Amino acid sequence: MKKSNNCLNMAKGIACFFVVFMHIPFPNTFGIVVKKIGEFAVPLFYMISGFFLWKPELKEVKLGLIKKINRLFNVCLKVSIVYLLWNIFISRFGSGHLAISAFLKRSFTLEHLYKFILFQNTDIFGGRSPYWFLFALLSTYVLLFAVFMLPKWRFIYICIPILLPINFYLHTTDIGWDYYNNLWMTAIPYVLIGIIIAERSFYRGFTPIIFIIVSVISLFITIYGAIVHISCPISITQFTICIFAICIICLALVYPDVSVQFISNIGAKHSMLIYIIHPFVISIIEKLAKALHIDNLSVYHWSSPIIVALISLSLSVISKSINSSKISFYHFLPHVASKASD
Repeated sequence: MKKSNNCLNMAKGIACFFVVFMHIPFPNTFGIVVKKIGEFAVPLFYMISGFFLWKPELKEVKLGLIKKINRLFNVCLKVSIVYLLWNIFISRFGSGHLAISAFLKRSFTLEHLYKFILFQNTDIFGGRSPYWFLFALLSTYVLLFAVFMLPKWRFIYICIPILLPINFYLHTTDIGWDYYNNLWMTAIPYVLIGIIIAERSFYRGFTPIIFIIVSVISLFITIYGAIVHISCPISITQFTICIFAICIICLALVYPDVSVQFISNIGAKHSMLIYIIHPFVISIIEKLAKALHIDNLSVYHWSSPIIVALISLSLSVISKSINSSKISFYHFLPHVASKASD
């Protein structure tokens, strides 16, 4: 079992807030740059998933996959139900006043079904959302479980140099983000990179300063590319974001105890819930701003990303506290029962 890595948890804590800032961005050039930098979060989270999936014995990997599939399936099921009910509510009682039957007819189509299965497009639940990440990860786990049954399972590593360049190319087209943010173009290659990092531990063969220099250069090119268009057959910024994310995870593995504890705690305990909660918070904040006629104010656009991040974190902390109270309560009950019977 891999020891908890405070530095990696800190990276997760920072990344989860960048995810929020991608979905409700700051205005002007600053917002564009922050949004572009934030794209490192998805590769990072997938690589971390792959890293912690790997165990020395393949049998352990398969057992771990079964647990991860079961746990993630439950999360995906709950998120799907809540997101569907939320969209039904918004469509029925929002400005559209769409009847439930009309909503279901519009959402549950064969086209939406195959797009969900193939590309994790969530239109089938009433609208596109960042939850494609969860469905793509679940699908990757299922696929890997089947692959690990094969004697020469490592052939799947060839997907990395094949799929990532396609991903980088699709980012230069107007095909639509769900065609490159999915199981095939994103989840599989980045999870596999995480597995390779864990299996080969190649980061130990490099001087840490190399990762620092490369990460800084990658970040600089990413920022420059966000401001100035770089003409290339593939997305240079996606390539540098990939390199940046790899360097971050490698540095975290080299310096596992280097962290800001507060941010590490957020990464360890709240990154998943912040990711799940924040789209609902964004929707509420945007509707309130529109109702109060402040949605065109500059102060709203600069403050709303921070407000959403803080509310999402607060709701996650409250949720964790309630769950902990329930656990404590149920653990307390047997003691009460035993005393009553004495």
